[in-house]
Parts: sequence; structure tokens; C-alpha cells
Amino acid sequence: MSCTRPAPPANPKEWKCPSPGHRTADMRKRNMLSSMLRKVFFSFAPISFDASTFEIWGALLHGGRCVLFPGAIPTLQELSAVLHRHRVSTLWLTLRRFSMPSSIKLRARSSGIRQLLTGGEALSVPHVRRALALLPGMEIINGYGPTESTTFTCCYRIPKQFDEATSSVPIGRPIANTKVYILDRHLHPVPVGVPGELHIGGDGLARGYLNETDLTAQKFIPDPFNSNSGARLYKTGDLVRYLPDGNIEFLGRIDRQVKIRGFRIELGEIEAVLAQHPAVRETVVLAREDNPGDKRLVAYVVLEPECRPTADELDNFLRTKLPDYMVPSVFVFLDRLPLTPNGKVDRQGLLKPDLSRIGSSEPVAIPRNYVERQLANIWETILSVQSIGVRDSFLTLADTLVAGGPHDESDQRPSSVKNCR
Repeated sequence: MSCTRPAPPANPKEWKCPSPGHRTADMRKRNMLSSMLRKVFFSFAPISFDASTFEIWGALLHGGRCVLFPGAIPTLQELSAVLHRHRVSTLWLTLRRFSMPSSIKLRARSSGIRQLLTGGEALSVPHVRRALALLPGMEIINGYGPTESTTFTCCYRIPKQFDEATSSVPIGRPIANTKVYILDRHLHPVPVGVPGELHIGGDGLARGYLNETDLTAQKFIPDPFNSNSGARLYKTGDLVRYLPDGNIEFLGRIDRQVKIRGFRIELGEIEAVLAQHPAVRETVVLAREDNPGDKRLVAYVVLEPECRPTADELDNFLRTKLPDYMVPSVFVFLDRLPLTPNGKVDRQGLLKPDLSRIGSSEPVAIPRNYVERQLANIWETILSVQSIGVRDSFLTLADTLVAGGPHDESDQRPSSVKNCR
């Protein structure tokens, strides 16, 4: 299919690719083609992120339009203007952008968007409810799929009337030409409701990892349910289960299961429960062992505006829903979670909690770029403290350490770390 480029319009750059000129008397097919021609996709993801393949080729291979933003990261005002000017109808956002209150307001103003896809990580039920309330006329889809399966594997159209008893957002069912299996460690299918590892097969499966023969053999295994020679399944490492209605529920990563004091713990389950607290906007839970032999659960929490619950309140909330061994011993309150260039949480960039700085729920303003992170590392080395934020005062910290010494916890300045043990 050849693509033609019209005279350059005002930024952002825009290409239009007409659909194939095959004539047909089938009115249904013509209506479908007309529908695709009216679709306008917005290319917002970095070209290295697999979501860009959906944004670009989802339009061009079906005769739609693809609008590219030519600059770097746009402001919300710039993004809103572009979406309105080019009448964008289909938009993909990472979970972090979807969850931002200001981003939801932006989408509410951009009324031309008819289809909003989000995913990349487990969706938060409170954020979905808020989006449904603000965007009643928009179709919201939860899209799931690892890069090894070419952007999407499963999709779930979120119903307008979201069940009040729902505690998680399903990832739905496999898309066309895709097969999924939920298997135990012996590659046997598990019953409905029983967790297992998601395995993917079908036309979208990648061939393997470039120049990584061993890793390819480990993750891309022969398909025991397909008699065709060369058929394979991809082991995702994702823990899921079938729901009674046939949809699939994402539970977390198998490699994020940890063992503390003899108990096996699924970190994603703690995150899902903590996200149900009305004051919590985002959260990540890690098992940290910053001191040998002292492994503990640490919850990093971003609060909703104007909300200031104490760590004790969050601790008590979790204890009503989880066993004691799954309740984090430390809560760290942040302005925002660090993100990778693809918009996913950068767990490696989360601050090491300084347990000597106990107290308030005032959030730490984490370093936002390489320079700020390097400066924070230098301060932490010089002052022998941890979790320094960009708004911390060097002189205040230095005076505290001179007055009490680096090991005198009684003089440490209050921080956003709360130890609940």
C-alpha cells in the first residue's frame, strides 16, 4: 500500500494514507472502511516503545490518519490544543498519564476523542471510576500485552456501569489471531479462579530475542497444544486467573513474589489493596534489604491533592484487608513516582528509605532528572543520610548533623518516612 504525503500542514506533522482502492458491493464492508477512514490516531509514545506500533500502523494500515507530535514532551495545554485541532479520535495513554487528575480533565475537554486505550500496568479502580464519570461518552479500553506479542494480546472494554463490588480491572480476552493459556509450572491448564502463568501464542508472537539464543529458548517454548511444527508459546511471567465470566484478571508478576519471614508475598496484591484507599493516587511496594538480613516491605505512596493521611492510618487500613505479614513496615510519601522514558514506574529510581528520619507524611520531592539525582547522591554521601529530596536544605541537614552527629537519631529532621514496626 503506497502512502502519499500532502502539503505540509501546521505542526504537528500529519500524514494521510488512503485505503486500498478495492471496490466491493458489500455495504457492511464499505461502512467498516468508512469508519476506519474517519479514525484519527495520535502518535505520542516514544518510537522505542512498542505502543508506537499501534499508534502509527493502526492508522496507516487501515486508511486512517496518524498525527505526530513533533516536539519533546508537551504540556497539557499543548496536548489539549493538538487533540482538538486535529480532531483526534483514538488516543493511547500509559497508566501514569491516564491516572493524572489533570490529564483526565484534559481528556474531558478534548471531546472529539471517542476511544481511549490505556495499560502497560494494572489499572486502578478509583481512577477508572473517575474517568468514567468525567468521560461518559468515551469508550475506555484496558489494553494488555508484552512487547514479545506485538503491542496487544488482550483487551477489555470497560463497561459504563462499573460494578461497585469490583476490586480490579480485568485485562479481558485475547484479540483476533491470538491464543492465551493460563498454566501451572507443569504446563497444565488451571481451573477458573486459580492463579497461573499467562502463556501467549498466535500470529503476533515475536521470533525471539536478537542474539540471545539461551533467553529465547527459555521464554519461547514449544506449544504443547498445537500440532503444527514450530508452534511456540511465550512465557510472560505474569500471574493471572480466569474470572467466572471468561475474562482474565491480572494479579502481578511472578518474579515480584518475595519471601519474608517464611511467608511468600505477592507485592502486586498489596499495591492493589493500598490503591483502594481514597487518599492514595498511586503506590508501589518493594521488598528491600538495604541492611543484610533486614528485609522489609516498603510502600511508596503518592497521595491525592489535599489528602494527608498518616502512615498509621494507611497501616490500619491495610490490616483490615490483609494478613499482618503483608502490611508494609515503612511508608514513604512522594510527590510523584519516578518514570522510565516509556512512562512506566522506574522502581530502580525509588529512594532508599532512611529509617532514622521518622515522622510526617510531607512528601519527598524526588529528583526529576540526571543532574538532580547526581546532586542528591553527593549530598547523601557527604551528609550520611538517605532520601534527600530536591526541596531539602543542605544547610539545615548539615546543621542537624553537626549538632547531633550522623548517628544521633534524636536530632534528625522529620521526613516522609514512617516506620510502623
